[in-house]
Amino acid sequence: MGARSSQPEAPPPYLTDLGERIGVIQTFAQHDDQLILRLREQKSSWSSKKFSVENAITGEQVFHVDSKKFSAQSRKIVQDAGRQPLFILKKTAYSIQVSYDGFDAKDQRLFSVTAAGGPFGQKQLYVRFKNNLGKGEWIQIHIRGDWLNRNASVTLSDGTPIAHVSRLPLKVGEIVFDRQTYYLMVAPGFDSALMVGATICMNAARARKFDAGNSINFAFSG
Repeated sequence: MGARSSQPEAPPPYLTDLGERIGVIQTFAQHDDQLILRLREQKSSWSSKKFSVENAITGEQVFHVDSKKFSAQSRKIVQDAGRQPLFILKKTAYSIQVSYDGFDAKDQRLFSVTAAGGPFGQKQLYVRFKNNLGKGEWIQIHIRGDWLNRNASVTLSDGTPIAHVSRLPLKVGEIVFDRQTYYLMVAPGFDSALMVGATICMNAARARKFDAGNSINFAFSG
């Protein structure tokens, strides 16, 4: 394998309007311009990790991600700025493959997340959900990238870009970041809450070592 280039990474391309609203929670798909969120980890151990999610441009709080422990299992609770729960991330029961689900307050499944392995840190997440903002059709999005460096592109199944996850500041010198900070760019019209949940899953995959078969242990349990 060759050495990595010392040249700075080019910023991801600007995400254009999808021409429709797509997602599971309407409130968070109303932005008409590209949305840039900053996700900061606030705890060092996975079982107790919390995240603060802000608008990277204005600094306004948008989401909180809390961790609650029930018996031997931890669950990630995604909340709005007022700390009202939006959905809970849980490990899928009795699943052979790595899989997690997002449930609303009525314990109705909103979306599912599964992982697939690949060589040299190239991993994929698949997020499947019923488009509550459209005609109720089922949609699958693909998250691909170099998870060892915590960079990923997110597309619809037809290849349309809808989001980008990066560790790098979008404007050098303007955004201070550390190892536990992500920048999430979301296309106009796509559900930002759904993308925050997917990014939390990506972080969990990155935090664990891959075994010889390149499977991924999300390890939400404490």
